[in-house]
Amino acid sequence: MKVTTGTDIVKIERLFPASSPLNLDDPFVKRAFSEGEQKQGKGREGEQALKAYFAARFAGKEAVFKALSVCGCGFAPQDIEVIDGASGRPEVTLSGQTREALDRFLDEYAEFLLSLDVSLSFEDEYAVAMAVAVFEKRS
Repeated sequence: MKVTTGTDIVKIERLFPASSPLNLDDPFVKRAFSEGEQKQGKGREGEQALKAYFAARFAGKEAVFKALSVCGCGFAPQDIEVIDGASGRPEVTLSGQTREALDRFLDEYAEFLLSLDVSLSFEDEYAVAMAVAVFEKRS
C-alpha cells in the first residue's frame, strides 16, 4: 500500500479581490470550475461565502493534484471536480488528461486507487485543503 498526500492554502483575496464582486461568467471561473461546482456555488449566501466556496475548491484541486502528482499528470483544474456529496463531505471526480494520466500510471505499476479523499476549510481570508490518495498493488 502507498499513501500520498497533498495540501494547499489559498489567500481568498488573491483569487477573488475584495474590491470587485465575483462574476460567475468570469473566464477564470468558467475554466477552473465545473458546472457542478458552479451550480453548488450559486447556492451560497453572500459574496464572501461565495468567494470562500470557490477558493476552498481551488485549494482542493491543488491538494488533489499534489496527492496524485506521482502519476505524472499536469495541473488541470478543470479535470478535478470537488463538490459536496449528499452527506456534505467533499467528493472528488477526475476527468480529462488528469484521469488519463492516472489510468496510465495505475496500469503501468499494476496498482489501483483504493481511495481519494479531500478535506476543505476556510477562515477569514484563507482557504485550505488536504488530500490523501491510497494506492494498493493488484494481486
